[in-house]
Amino acid sequence: MKLAVNTVTKFPVLFVSLLLHVGTVSCQDLSCNKTGPCSCVMGDGSGEVNLQPLVTGNPTFKDFPATTYPDDYLYSWNPCEPFSQGSSCEDVAVCQKTKNGSDDYDLGHQSSVQFQAAKSDDTGEVIVVAMYITEDQLRVTLVQLQCTTGGTNFTVVGAVPATIIYHFILGSPCACPGAGPNCAGSSLSIGSLICISVLAAVAVYFIFGSILKAVVKRKVGWEAIPNGDFWKSLLSYIKDGCIYATSHCHRLVKGSHNYSAI
Repeated sequence: MKLAVNTVTKFPVLFVSLLLHVGTVSCQDLSCNKTGPCSCVMGDGSGEVNLQPLVTGNPTFKDFPATTYPDDYLYSWNPCEPFSQGSSCEDVAVCQKTKNGSDDYDLGHQSSVQFQAAKSDDTGEVIVVAMYITEDQLRVTLVQLQCTTGGTNFTVVGAVPATIIYHFILGSPCACPGAGPNCAGSSLSIGSLICISVLAAVAVYFIFGSILKAVVKRKVGWEAIPNGDFWKSLLSYIKDGCIYATSHCHRLVKGSHNYSAI
């Protein structure tokens, strides 16, 4: 017999704690009061849990298979803004679709999100859960927000047997209370970071080198540029190369029109 939706919605953290085997939990002295569609502030004053910095797509977490309870579906979740996918998932927060893409199902609307927090009596671990309910109120998705260091990891546990619960886990620094807007880290690729570093080094080379030669050696103009003779020669070579390339192309184009006279 499946658990009723109203039972799960009253005690979402209790159900997650049972699924994770974290022991008994206490909800009386801890809460996470909703401040937005993907944020809540801890009642103990430890700060706000805000997932907005994680948003990178629509949905952010797309087409993840279930791991603990494998099935024939893929799951998508967008923590802050509604998204649409297929014919049945319109303006949802969570969507389930068949692996062949033939069918899709709403697993919770963005407007239904609720937050609850509790602390494990055994380990002292703080558990924060984001709960989404379907429009027909027949299914519930519980996303466990796990405070971690390093990168962000998203896991679909799956549809818990004999329940109407779909269990997800988000491990991220952004799930930590008071993490701040930079919790997701840099969104730049490694290549972009390397390019920025090289350009910064070149800028420092020219600026400080020119200042040093201008102030200490009283140089002006080209003489104030570090290794000015080298850069002059380089520009000259570039100019000669451009002239050669353009003149060669011009000869080829001109030669293609040298028809024999009749």
